[in-house]
Amino acid sequence: MADQGNKIMINGWAETTVKDAAEFTSKPRGLDVKSVSQVPFIPMDLVPQNGTFIATHNWKTGKAIKSGNYFEKGDCLLSKITPCFENGKQGIANRLAAEFGYASTELIPFRGKDKISNKFFLHYFFSETTTRKQLAQKTEGATGRQRLPLSVLKSWPINLPPLPEQNKIAAVLLKIQQSITAQEKIIDSLQNLKRSNKNYWISGGKTKGALTCGALREYPLPLPRDLREQQEIADVLKHLDTKTTIAKSKIIALQSLFKTTLNKLMSGDIRVADLDIDVNEVDA
Repeated sequence: MADQGNKIMINGWAETTVKDAAEFTSKPRGLDVKSVSQVPFIPMDLVPQNGTFIATHNWKTGKAIKSGNYFEKGDCLLSKITPCFENGKQGIANRLAAEFGYASTELIPFRGKDKISNKFFLHYFFSETTTRKQLAQKTEGATGRQRLPLSVLKSWPINLPPLPEQNKIAAVLLKIQQSITAQEKIIDSLQNLKRSNKNYWISGGKTKGALTCGALREYPLPLPRDLREQQEIADVLKHLDTKTTIAKSKIIALQSLFKTTLNKLMSGDIRVADLDIDVNEVDA
């Protein structure tokens, strides 16, 4: 890596701009969305924060689409409004149940360019903390509702590795993200299991919905007479709590690993070009 003034030159990487590295999506001429019966719609609240994939979407009739940004299946969606942008609200719409959809006007759709860039690499480029902070300083508008101009985003400099190296960088980062998602699912399952067991034991095997504090004070608690059974119930719940705590600790460690690895890979401090890495999950 060589330092030229304020620019960091990374050996083998091309200096370019986002507009030359990414393909920004626009609605095709002739598309009459009002004639489409059902159109996927992605509002801002369905876009993950510091994640990779947009897991779901809403449906709207074509006639109900009054505003929004057209995007296509597999596009990256990047928030442009504060504080969503600073908080890392962005994701890849790989799981769309149609070939195109509409998203909030506060989301910018783009994808990789054929034989030039990998959309996952571009997605992670904008996830990097320093890049996001620098771009956030370029937002314009009233305080609290500032937006990143598209012209600023397109003219932003980016060091672009050769496509095979982009693919490997993206694959490494995706694996870490998938590990975080796996732990989040474990926590959800443990919490659901604990909730179900507590409801079952407190209700004596009969489900009666959520308990309020007032109702709980007067609730006839089916306390097992056998202290050993009480202890067994307590041990089960404690075991679930312990497993949940372990999973949360793993998430914190993985998030730290992701942040550090992302910075090192995007700055060229760590090079993976010569490593044997499976890139099947990060199609360019």
